[in-house]
Amino acid sequence: MESSSDIDVFVVCPDSVDEDDDAWDEQLVELGQGVRAWTGNVANLLVFSAHDVHEASAHHDPIIDSIRNDGVVLFGDRNYLGHLRATAVD
Repeated sequence: MESSSDIDVFVVCPDSVDEDDDAWDEQLVELGQGVRAWTGNVANLLVFSAHDVHEASAHHDPIIDSIRNDGVVLFGDRNYLGHLRATAVD
């Protein structure tokens, strides 16, 4: 990878986690630092709550559509966004 490129990481925060949760925030910081240490590239973290992902998927948000089509799942259900699209009401 070029040192000038960044790595986009989409993270879904469970709705059970409070948005002011210091432990969650620290995990995100550590993830960003880990990506930098592993690759030499800056991590661009895009963090959505599970609720917000559902809403965005239902409204055909282009960011979610792009992640669904081009993203690589590192952890979790590989069909998570596909399931949301299938259950979304148009």
